[in-house]
Amino acid sequence: MLRKIIFVIIFFTLLFSSCVSLSSGFRYSVIDGEVTITGYAGFNKNIVIPHEIYGIPVVTIFNEAFRKKGLRSVVIPDSVTRISLPALPFPIPLF
Repeated sequence: MLRKIIFVIIFFTLLFSSCVSLSSGFRYSVIDGEVTITGYAGFNKNIVIPHEIYGIPVVTIFNEAFRKKGLRSVVIPDSVTRISLPALPFPIPLF
């Protein structure tokens, strides 16, 4: 019985780790050599999205990536060229 429980735990751990990666609290996926931020699992309220993750450029922020996280500020690097709105929980000021 214990072996079955351990197997199930390992199985689901491997299943979910292959679907979504996590770096510095950011959930992300890599598609065609570009990183898409899909969520945030960290606890900071003021975050800085990295320019790249493991040498791969962060290009897209996915729809509702930071929804219900209570963030105060998000710094977005120049490498991000696509944002699926509403990715952020607050309006983006245009400068």
